[in-house]
This record gives sequence, structure tokens and C-alpha cells, in this order.
Amino acid sequence: MNNQLNVEVVELLRRIIRPRGDWYEIQSICGLLDELLDDLEALSPDRFPKAVIGEAVHSLRNAEAIGEFLVLTEDVRGISGLKTQYPQHAGLLASSGKERLLETRKKLIVWLVAPITGSRESNRATITRQKKLRNNISWMRD
Repeated sequence: MNNQLNVEVVELLRRIIRPRGDWYEIQSICGLLDELLDDLEALSPDRFPKAVIGEAVHSLRNAEAIGEFLVLTEDVRGISGLKTQYPQHAGLLASSGKERLLETRKKLIVWLVAPITGSRESNRATITRQKKLRNNISWMRD
């Protein structure tokens, strides 16, 4: 049985998670995304439609084997290199492990993962600031 997610849904998930090719611990991250989808959609309904992403998040959260839903482009290698090479993926994973997140932290996560639109020059400056924030973000601590 082929349960692969369609390309549009995978691209939406990539925008949010910026995952490593093995989609390490995606089930845990989807538990957090389930809580963030309303805020992501409120911030940018065209870019993060809950109706499109929600079912995929639910399916992945409950999947026994993510390879049924996603094409894995890397072998599973555990946490190794995740924080340094994929900080957004690592940050979401760390936050998903928290028993309870404050609403303020949820809002911060949404603002950090949501792509910024605008002029090319302003995007470059914003992306540089976001990268610095992602590397020092408070969701990695507590």
C-alpha cells in the first residue's frame, strides 16, 4: 500500500521543519506541529493551510514507519550533527520533548519557522538574523 505524501504537503513540511534527509524523530516533531498549526495558519494562511498540512501531521505522528509516508534521502543516523547542520529541525525536536510549552514559546517558534516574504535585500538581512537566532534560540535550553 502506497501512503506517500504528495509533493505539495512534503514541501510545506520542509518549509516548517527544514529537515535532515532522514526526517529524524519526525513523529515527535509532529506532536508539536499539531499544537502550532493554528498559529502558523493565522500568521500566513496561504503558506501554511492547516487543512492541507493537518492530516499529514496526524499521519506522521502516528506512523510506525515514516518511510511509508516520506522518501528518506539519508540513512537514519540519530542525533549526530542535527544541532549544527539542521538547527530548525533540532530546535523543533527539542521543543517537542518538553512536557508543556508556554504560549509565548509557541508563538516564538512559529515566528522563527515561518518564512519571511518581501524584497530580496530585506530577505537576506532577515535570513542572516534568523540564522543567528536559530543557533542561539531559547528552545534549545531550559
